[in-house]
Amino acid sequence: MDKRHLNKREYELIEKEVGYYADSGIIDSEQRDRIISLYSIGRDLNFVRILVTVGSILIGLGFLSFIASNWKRLDEFMKFAIMFGAFLASMGVAYKLEEDYFRIGRSILYISALIYGAGIFLIGQTFNLGGHFTSAFLMWGIGILPMAVLFSDKLIFIFSHILLIVYLNGLYDYYTFPYLMAAIVPLLYYLNRYLGYSKIGTFFTNVLLINSIITIGYKFNMEGVYTGLVVFAAGAAMYIFCKKDYNPDVFRMSGLIAMGLSGIFLTYKEVWQELSYVGRPQELAIAIGIALILVFFWLTSKGNITALVFVCLIILRYYFDALYDFMPKSLFFTGGGLILIGFGYYFERMRRREAENEGHE
Repeated sequence: MDKRHLNKREYELIEKEVGYYADSGIIDSEQRDRIISLYSIGRDLNFVRILVTVGSILIGLGFLSFIASNWKRLDEFMKFAIMFGAFLASMGVAYKLEEDYFRIGRSILYISALIYGAGIFLIGQTFNLGGHFTSAFLMWGIGILPMAVLFSDKLIFIFSHILLIVYLNGLYDYYTFPYLMAAIVPLLYYLNRYLGYSKIGTFFTNVLLINSIITIGYKFNMEGVYTGLVVFAAGAAMYIFCKKDYNPDVFRMSGLIAMGLSGIFLTYKEVWQELSYVGRPQELAIAIGIALILVFFWLTSKGNITALVFVCLIILRYYFDALYDFMPKSLFFTGGGLILIGFGYYFERMRRREAENEGHE
């Protein structure tokens, strides 16, 4: 059975609690040891790892700068051989150092990821492969996924998401349709299991999903209101249908963010004016705003702090829209400050209440 990786604080908490069960006679010492053996302390992002990561990036950039400055002097075979050889060599060194020199090995791995990406751009330029520049980011993002899975590296997994997001947002002025995202997004959810169901990885995959919906809506020439409704529905699905064994807290937070941002977008009358069959866009936008406030207030009453943030944002949105041009600026900003302070006080009360409830449990 694979061990579950925890940070040091979580591991010490489980060790303490299991020890308490053993001391209380609920379990024996052998059972205690077996339970503790199911967990291990993961490698947290510490100062040393930050240093070697930044160092690896600088080394990679230095290598790539040297290659780029001498690129025109090399023939095509030599160009390909250098990039391919450098990638294989760095991957081999990273794999060799994985066990005994973890941090150095990971720094070499990050250099490999940079070399791979640079190779895509430079080889494409050498052989005049053509195509839109965003295709290179797509190949780069997909190509480093096996590295993330093989080495169980969250940083490369997240970097892959960032590259795919760059790819998506570069398509708005290009005719290419992002068909592959229909397969890539589910694949990312699946591959996350090999990284211990990383929460940050799950969040970035959710962001990529929402970004894909927005891009596809644009490609289909959908009205903004329809795209907003689809994003809101996707956020609601994340919140309602999240699995208990797959970071439900991350899905709920992502769903609330998607619902909140798309909901605020739908509270503007200009959005609804795009639809000819909507006779009273302003009244509809106000009704949606009121409904959103009620829904988020209901979620807040259930102890959801993120929902309270969007209640504050929606109220501020109407406050700015309705009163900015009419109130004296000193009074306007004073009122806005009082609203923020009031929500901050309520937010702190909820946070303390949640901490007290966890302490009692």
